[in-house]
Amino acid sequence: MARLIKIDKTMYALGLNWYTYTSKKQLPTKETKTFDVVTWNKEQFGYALTEKNEKFLSAKSLANLIKITTSYLGVFTLKDIEDNEFFWIFATHDGKILGMGDTVCNSQEEIKDAIKTITDFSPIPINPIYFKTVDESITFIKANITSSKFSNTIKPLYKSKQKAKQNRNIMLIALVLICASYGVIKYLDIKNIQELKEAALFSKQTTENKIKNIYANTHKYFPMEWKQNYFPLDIYSVCKPALFSLPINVNGWALEKAICTPKEVNSYWKHQNQASFVDLPFNGELTKPKEVFSRHEIANIKNTQNTIEHTALLTQEEVSKLLYQITQNMGANLSLSFSKSAVKEFEELKISITAPFKQGKFEWKSVPSNLILNSSLFKALNAIPSLAVKQIEYNNGQWSIKGDLYVKA
Repeated sequence: MARLIKIDKTMYALGLNWYTYTSKKQLPTKETKTFDVVTWNKEQFGYALTEKNEKFLSAKSLANLIKITTSYLGVFTLKDIEDNEFFWIFATHDGKILGMGDTVCNSQEEIKDAIKTITDFSPIPINPIYFKTVDESITFIKANITSSKFSNTIKPLYKSKQKAKQNRNIMLIALVLICASYGVIKYLDIKNIQELKEAALFSKQTTENKIKNIYANTHKYFPMEWKQNYFPLDIYSVCKPALFSLPINVNGWALEKAICTPKEVNSYWKHQNQASFVDLPFNGELTKPKEVFSRHEIANIKNTQNTIEHTALLTQEEVSKLLYQITQNMGANLSLSFSKSAVKEFEELKISITAPFKQGKFEWKSVPSNLILNSSLFKALNAIPSLAVKQIEYNNGQWSIKGDLYVKA
């Protein structure tokens, strides 16, 4: 559990879990059972479980602000904001916070276990330095805190009361501005205020024409998301070489699963006897004691289905027949589902319209490997309007394909 301390009237948070990231898309955006706040720097992000204690939202990450260029492992004696004594372990290497390098302990036994884990996984030998008193700890920390262009503040992954209060203040300011504007209008004594009201209303004829136009062009009011999708064959052309270039074993780690999407390939590795913990596959991340996750870049895909209009879509029945026939031909298993058409309300006109198309999702499991090696399947999928392959997955010798498509409503 994370803790809060105060140094010179500034609040600091301790006890976060730190991971390296390469894209902000990797940063957590929603709370889970194990964390509800996040903070980050240029290369790493840290998260913690605070049980929605909003005092953390006024704090900065202490580990994120201590900059020591050499390898370092310190054990500090501190007191939290409720005057409870605890121990804090801080470990860094090459300017990065190590795994368990921002750990809160409550006993000597916890300290011993944490130090053993840190030193076992450290890239180089590292000896702990102990600060036995709170004064010694605070003196060292104050001497090594630096400023950063990153805010280092703790961000909530839940709807905080503090943020709600800020929103209320914004609404109050907006209300004041509206009232002030109304006062100015009254002060200027606009002679023809009735004309302004009439200009904001539809005449009967204008309203009828607008409704008629909406019903005649319902497709314009719903996003045609398939126009941003890539053609199946183009996805296959970049995924195949990326997936088949992955080795079965790297430094003793066995390839368990690999997933290719239009943006990247993610690989998952299982520990085998004598596998190296120092040289992880493709500079991967140790997600569990014996599991590694790696991310790989793929070639850019240029062609999208932006020329396919909604009138060219097939019906649900036509698409279902095609997909079930393809499934039968290749001897795989198919899951196919369709959502309801989206509905848009026009409250001012008291009407609603339904999208002239709807989305379907499909997944093939147990796809024969020869159909992954050969492009014929994906050439056939290219001929189905709006169909997009979102994921090609290898899992312990089994292949699967996921995607979506749109049909006429």
